[in-house]
Amino acid sequence: MNTQKTLAVIGVGPLLGMSVARRFGREGYRVGLVARSRNKLDAYVEELAAAGIEAVGLPADVLDRARLTAAIEGIGKRFGSIDVLEYSPMIGNEGVRPVLEIDVENTLPNLGYYLFGAITAVRCVVNGMIEKGDGALLFTSGASALVPFPTHGNVAVAMGALRQYVRMLNVALESKGVYAGSIIIAQPHYPERLADLYWDMVQKRDRVEEVHGILELGEAYERLAARGFGPGFPPGLTRDLPQPRDAREQRTFLLGLYQARINAKWHPDPDEMIRKADAQAQRIGGDITAPFYGVSI
Repeated sequence: MNTQKTLAVIGVGPLLGMSVARRFGREGYRVGLVARSRNKLDAYVEELAAAGIEAVGLPADVLDRARLTAAIEGIGKRFGSIDVLEYSPMIGNEGVRPVLEIDVENTLPNLGYYLFGAITAVRCVVNGMIEKGDGALLFTSGASALVPFPTHGNVAVAMGALRQYVRMLNVALESKGVYAGSIIIAQPHYPERLADLYWDMVQKRDRVEEVHGILELGEAYERLAARGFGPGFPPGLTRDLPQPRDAREQRTFLLGLYQARINAKWHPDPDEMIRKADAQAQRIGGDITAPFYGVSI
């Protein structure tokens, strides 16, 4: 009887998805990959094979629930079972709408991408995990799942729904030997570190979620964006901030500026964006030599 375990990565990409595949593969897992592009899947499978990891790639769009189901079932047929499922598809920013512009039509695709796809994937594997009395379901989401991100209105609605779904799974499955947990990404990250974190979560099963980064930074920037000082993405500065009215507003301004500084790498001129954030922080009383411009986190 083959006791080797299998990981399925849904929405695999070159960063987090492949990092998770390599991390579990080093522990002896076989790997099933699901993504839209057959060419990319073939390249990922070759990369894993070169590292001595047995893998298969099956194409499917998570919005196509029938094809997604067929792809996951195909992994199960190839390897016999799926022991860990990691769900982390990421949608492009072109479909993001601020909260005052969302409607049913532009929110449904995000719900399909993040929530309905996750539910579909879980339905494919959870009964088998319950029968074995072991298994793990892993999900990746963003900071808008936890704090107000009005610039990401339709995505935030879906992320919040996914978070609640994962938390319910965690409670419902714990007594059955199956773990459900998520990583919520709030700051730029190194995918390998998140893959290590997922491995640790599966081994310990002692928490339902891990937040990577500082949520208050993103929320502070969102408050600046709501007042018209910068766009939702990429975070940056298009207008000068006024002098803060009190200590609370100063804190919000400084943390929002620091978030813009962190995300300067997405701008055409990152150095100029950093200089602009530093100059404004200094003008309103921040310490530009200290983390978070001197704000205590």
